[in-house]
Amino acid sequence: TATRIEQGTFSGHTGQVTVLAISPSGDYAVSGSSWENTCKIWDISVGMERVTLFGHTQWVMACAISPDGKFIVSASHDKTCKIWNAKTGTERATLSGHTGPVRACAISPDSAFIVSAGSDTTCKIWDAATGTARATLIGHKDEVTACAISPDGKYIVSASEDKTCKIWDSAKGTERATLGSHEW
Repeated sequence: TATRIEQGTFSGHTGQVTVLAISPSGDYAVSGSSWENTCKIWDISVGMERVTLFGHTQWVMACAISPDGKFIVSASHDKTCKIWNAKTGTERATLSGHTGPVRACAISPDSAFIVSAGSDTTCKIWDAATGTARATLIGHKDEVTACAISPDGKYIVSASEDKTCKIWDSAKGTERATLGSHEW
């Protein structure tokens, strides 16, 4: 039988922890709480909280860490994403434009752009350096619940409650294909 060894417990959230990401270097993690509207950055080696990220006004729904480890993105029920400096925890930008809760976020492999998936049936592509919207991906008929970016950064995939996944060209913001007929 396997023996479970607990390395440490990150405790500090007072509400339910709903999202988690680990930095590419493995030295820190980010957790998000839907009840507190916050994220926390944790030092993995010592199991201590580095900083709490305050700024969202409603539940944190997702978080992601850039491949270069320099910034964090959080997505919230408050219809925004926020970009945070991973070292200091300071907010760099608020990404506003969705008309409903933001359910998911992803960061491109080169850390140049961010994709957000919204309950408003759209995905948005954002410039990571400036926080400006590059494109709105329109085509789903129900809430978009997940998004991902291909390893080469050329494609975005979105998943929706409309029972489809869509493949998008990340440079043009155009739909390339619909993968349909998924059940729940």
